[in-house]
Amino acid sequence: MTSFERDRPGGLRRPRAVALVAVALVLAACGGPEPAATEPETRTVSHPLGEVQVPGEPASILATDEYAALNLLALGVEPAVVYGSFGSEVGRVVLEDAGITVVPGATFSESPPIEEIIGHAPDMIVMTGGAEMQETYDALSPVAPVVAVPYYDTTWQESLTAAGAAVARTDRAESMIRTLEGRIGAVQAASEPGPTSLSVVAETYGDCCFSAARGTPLSTILQAAGFTRPAAQDIDATYGELSVLPISPEQLGAHDADLVIVPDGEYYSADAVRAQPVFRSLPAVRDGRVLQVDGDLWFGNFAFAVHWIATDLEAVAQDGAAATVGVPGDATARWEQFRADVGG
Repeated sequence: MTSFERDRPGGLRRPRAVALVAVALVLAACGGPEPAATEPETRTVSHPLGEVQVPGEPASILATDEYAALNLLALGVEPAVVYGSFGSEVGRVVLEDAGITVVPGATFSESPPIEEIIGHAPDMIVMTGGAEMQETYDALSPVAPVVAVPYYDTTWQESLTAAGAAVARTDRAESMIRTLEGRIGAVQAASEPGPTSLSVVAETYGDCCFSAARGTPLSTILQAAGFTRPAAQDIDATYGELSVLPISPEQLGAHDADLVIVPDGEYYSADAVRAQPVFRSLPAVRDGRVLQVDGDLWFGNFAFAVHWIATDLEAVAQDGAAATVGVPGDATARWEQFRADVGG
């Protein structure tokens, strides 16, 4: 197993849940209660794993991860239960502030807790991912209708549009997209005389480093905000099926810029990047032009993450390496500002 195959969000995390199919089959065989005389209204939702009939007005939505839940909450829909599959501190704080239960300890590397999920009695399940989540989808489908929201190797606009379609909030999703695109574009107006080129260097569980390849959500946001990247990062690259740009220690010298961004967080270690001798020799690093950001948000592909990045970039455009960027302790205030900006 290579380090890139381990769990992590933002284009590196590859969920490989081992579905409890036997439990799901038993559930399906047992059947449910006798159907009511009048069938409830349903609607059809298309998603990366197929097509499903969901309740027209679901009473209890279960989200298998915080990122799916944050998109739902931004769209004005409160999930009843959320699993903390991504281990996001920011996500946990925002959701718990909203009075939503976040169940700890369930990660994407584990089997979905089918019997536990049955106990929550959801009438709809929303999950993050696509083909890599097929086994989990198959295991959960007998419990309740499941909608998968694309996340890996898709644009943030497409992901948000899909989340809106899942809960019949397409107009709301379109409005948020327009607002967030405007928020990103406004960063350009604040960019003088700030840095013009940004290099993003993150760690990969001991295999040195990586960056976001061209076309990934982070790369498109940086471009739309008016920043350039080092030539070594402005390329199409893949690792397996992912749009990821691996960087070996010997290649780090080509990743200098006006400002070097180093992500840190649950799945990212800024210390591991800073420990690389070649990294320490970069002119920007020697001059102190390095800024540490929240990697779980910077590599996120959901509406709140987009707003978080844009807010950080506005500070970067104005103050460079002296910018004050978001940390997990800012979760509540950042969420309130996000809701105010998008009209939630």
